[in-house]
Amino acid sequence: DAALVPGYYSSCCGGRAARAVDVIGNHPANDIAPLAGREGEDICTAVKVANWTIQRPVEVLTRRLIAYGNRRGRGDLTGLATIASIEVVESNVHQRPVRYAVTDVRAHRVELGAETFMRAANYEGQGLSSPKQPLMSSYLSAAVNESTVIFRGHGLGHGAGMCQYGAEQLARSGKSHRDIVAWYYPEAQIVRAYT
Repeated sequence: DAALVPGYYSSCCGGRAARAVDVIGNHPANDIAPLAGREGEDICTAVKVANWTIQRPVEVLTRRLIAYGNRRGRGDLTGLATIASIEVVESNVHQRPVRYAVTDVRAHRVELGAETFMRAANYEGQGLSSPKQPLMSSYLSAAVNESTVIFRGHGLGHGAGMCQYGAEQLARSGKSHRDIVAWYYPEAQIVRAYT
């Protein structure tokens, strides 16, 4: 059965593809081969936004996660004390993080989907202004010390479907539009839909 492929795209995948079911939503339209990501590293890793580092005070990040929990009715987040660690607990087949565990100084542990974690870490409201440097994607690792969290991240956006920076690089290298579609939407076919 043929079906239309949603044309998801992000600015920069950071080198590893996300699956649409993980970052857009768990819906049957997203759970198809062309939206499961491509194998291997993307060409976008050479662009400036492919790699970034952001530091946040632990205390402010903890407050953001708690405020997000209050807003979303997540008691597991509202019960957080000062964050002690943030770890990847699940990755997709392309080695892009899908789920993080946040553990506080009292060993209280909360698991969050990668995109949810990013939204919570960037949350503004309940007396918190927008972060000066928001996390740009959910493809990241975090090192926590007593007062600071250092995020080392990759890309800009959710990473599902086509990477705009990567598509531009592929086009500049001489790849055709068909080659680019085949790379970013594996197993998809380009067909004429009009007569």
